[in-house]
Amino acid sequence: MLCAILGVGVVGLGQRLHRFVNTRCLMWLPIVGAVVAVLAVLFDQITGESELAILFSGFKALKPVVEQADALALATIAWMLLFKAAA
Repeated sequence: MLCAILGVGVVGLGQRLHRFVNTRCLMWLPIVGAVVAVLAVLFDQITGESELAILFSGFKALKPVVEQADALALATIAWMLLFKAAA
């Protein structure tokens, strides 16, 4: 239920930002890149896990996280989901 609510919020925010950013795409590209980098560093500092889990998607980046799933704290997984959604 919480994921559905967060998903609707993320989609709504994305739609609002799309209208705003679409007019000046090249101006916003480096700003968005910097925000994603800051989110990755924050994830690394908060959880102690690699920032690669946020920066890259796919099997190679998430493999260490999946392999350690039983040992990871629930908060780490929650932070990862939050930062991946924001990135």
